Amino acid sequence: MNDFINDGLEAFPLPEEAIILDEKINLSVRQIVIKALEKTIKERNLDFKLGPVLNLNNPSRSIILNKFDIQITSSSLISDETIVSLKNSKRLGKGPQLILAAQVEEDSKIVYFKGVLTSNELEEIIDKKDIRKDELNISLDSFNGGIDRLFRLIRLLDTESIPRLNLLSESNLNILRELKRKIKIGGFIAIGTLSAILFGPELFRPKLIGSIATLTPQSFEVNSFTRSSSEKKSICLLTPTITRGEDNSLRALIKIDKPTIYSLKPLNEIKIIKDNKILWRRIASSNQKIEGPINWPLESIKRGDKFKLSLRAEGTSLGSEVNINLITDSKEELNKLDQIISKSGDSQISWIKSINRNIKIDKDTGLSLLFSDKAPTSIELNQARSNLSKKDKCN
Repeated sequence: MNDFINDGLEAFPLPEEAIILDEKINLSVRQIVIKALEKTIKERNLDFKLGPVLNLNNPSRSIILNKFDIQITSSSLISDETIVSLKNSKRLGKGPQLILAAQVEEDSKIVYFKGVLTSNELEEIIDKKDIRKDELNISLDSFNGGIDRLFRLIRLLDTESIPRLNLLSESNLNILRELKRKIKIGGFIAIGTLSAILFGPELFRPKLIGSIATLTPQSFEVNSFTRSSSEKKSICLLTPTITRGEDNSLRALIKIDKPTIYSLKPLNEIKIIKDNKILWRRIASSNQKIEGPINWPLESIKRGDKFKLSLRAEGTSLGSEVNINLITDSKEELNKLDQIISKSGDSQISWIKSINRNIKIDKDTGLSLLFSDKAPTSIELNQARSNLSKKDKCN
């Protein structure tokens, strides 16, 4: 093993996160991956249940980790691609929620977990490929975050927040077409009933993309000084999305004319400033905290506008503000929130489709829709809001 490591460091340096097993016995690739996963869980002192107990080393089966269905795909350490099996995903209710890519050096028992794809992320890749076969070659660069992302997803999210991958086979669709041609009873209702029998209620149920539930907030630490002590506090911002400029200033490129402002941790004060004038301000009181999403309280932002968003965390004194420059692209029109809402109407399906479509283009636009006070009553929308609003995401 040492020879491999020494030789490999010259041509193929091992990632720091690579796991080296001390096992002396012969193991299959699947067994090596499982051993590496168990070792990592144990070393990090994580309370995750790994299964299925009776068939854990079967490479054709998913593993169950913290109640999530996870498909493992493996390749060599020097591979650029991995082969993902689609067989389970073509069986209704059997597809994985997450796909974990493991790169393995079998002889030396070295494992590197390249990253994870959610079912929705894989579906976006599949949309552009031929899936008539039961296997798919995917670039390893598509997998993100290493083992840390896997642990973060299964620790922070509810199991229902990430759907199973569901690829309806062409044969099933042909059966449905044939039934539609032959059976002429009750029109749409009969066909809908047959569809539900064939494919289950999932066929008609719109799904909010799993990736929306995987969005993580950004934390900004501040020092709070009082007469007796100094204490570190933080602001945990879900939206808008912040970047840091070359001068270390914080800024957010706004693409929606009425962006939502959402700090997962309570605030003492929030101000919106333009041209050094405070246009809007809210201060917390002893009876009422500033918490929850805040829909844009001013007139619609226009192309070329610049604002300063000033946030002061709960328990901090004056002078502990986090200041964020809200900027727009002077050459691009902003998304019009009211127009998007008007097109979506009162239909839950239309809203979910609109959120899915917009969040892929701009996270802040999608979240402004999700947290809009004009959104229809929906269990799925409420569940997505609840998952995103968990304060433990700030950790």
